[in-house]
Amino acid sequence: MSSVHAHDRVEVGDYVIIVGWVTEPVIVGERNALLFDVSKNGVPIEGLEGTLDIEVTFAGEKFLGDLHPEEKNGLYTTELFPTAKGQYEVRISGQIEDLEVDVMATPEEVLSARILQFPESVAETRELEQSIVEMQAAIERAQLFGNIGTATGAIGIITGLVGVLAGRKKTEPDAS
Repeated sequence: MSSVHAHDRVEVGDYVIIVGWVTEPVIVGERNALLFDVSKNGVPIEGLEGTLDIEVTFAGEKFLGDLHPEEKNGLYTTELFPTAKGQYEVRISGQIEDLEVDVMATPEEVLSARILQFPESVAETRELEQSIVEMQAAIERAQLFGNIGTATGAIGIITGLVGVLAGRKKTEPDAS
């Protein structure tokens, strides 16, 4: 299910870096890898695993990945296990041969697993976590209202007993 259209093409001097995912569409919770195809005038560039740094950013979080050469010259991967849906940004910095590089790329957006789930979709971890947080808050509110109800009931019982005792004292004959 690969799609060349989802890859981002970045040009730096005479070099072209194409950034995408190994497996597309990219699904939350599935192991994947970023794919880097580096060439100069159509000729693959080798030996970049020690000269380029990969930084993936999502929602303020950063992941530093290692560049691993693939069997095909000029192809490199960085393994990644995307855990949230949305657009990830990839910063490529370092050196390609004699050229300093510091560029950003945006490969295909990471999608919810629901797009491929059949016949029923399964709730995502973040949705389940949010439901748990909401349920815990509801339980805390219910406990608070229960405690208020218990205290109010206790006050009512005490007030009733005081009233009964006060009423008995008034109705008892005077022994003098």
